[in-house]
Amino acid sequence: MGTLPPPPAVSTSAAPSPTIASPATAAVEAEPRFDAASIRRALRLTEWTPVDGGFFVAATLGLGPNAAALFADSNRDPTPLLRGGLLIGGQTSRFAVHAGLEYMGGDVLGGGSSHFGAVLFWLGTTGALWRSSDGRAELIGSLRLGPGVAFGFGSSSTPSALIGYELMPGLRYHLHPHVSLMAQAGLGGEYVVHTGSGSVAIGVHTLAAWIGPALVL
Repeated sequence: MGTLPPPPAVSTSAAPSPTIASPATAAVEAEPRFDAASIRRALRLTEWTPVDGGFFVAATLGLGPNAAALFADSNRDPTPLLRGGLLIGGQTSRFAVHAGLEYMGGDVLGGGSSHFGAVLFWLGTTGALWRSSDGRAELIGSLRLGPGVAFGFGSSSTPSALIGYELMPGLRYHLHPHVSLMAQAGLGGEYVVHTGSGSVAIGVHTLAAWIGPALVL
């Protein structure tokens, strides 16, 4: 008669109990982490591309030709003047069509006019000639054309009609999907088409440049 096999061994060691985090540890793990990566994600500084298009608005500050200086007795050279303006329009993925209003002016010492200036209404277009792989950096080009009025304060000259133009390449860098910084420099000019006395004056052509933020909604 055969012997029966021995019964299976029974382990006397206790099974490991599940680890339970203390309330203090759980509270620490639940707190948000304010490291650099989480801040970049919260501000959408990573993993984003610029918006394809929408309503376009930009503020500009720079230098431009000074046909208004034709009305200053002591300053008739085409030295660029300080100018500032606003552009509004619409934008697609690569092109923007915009209208703008701009003022430029300067002061003269010892001349017949203590101050001279010009106001221009622009119509133009801006296009992306080259774009980086992530879409944030662009080489752009713009063309603007529009009428305006030149005038001199403190002189007997009446306001005179003029036409301005600009042809400028530039750079655009997107800081956010909806915000970019634009900088352009190129050729600009103004031509006085009719003075207050009825005579025609010569135009000026010189460096034009501006820089400013742009917003697309």
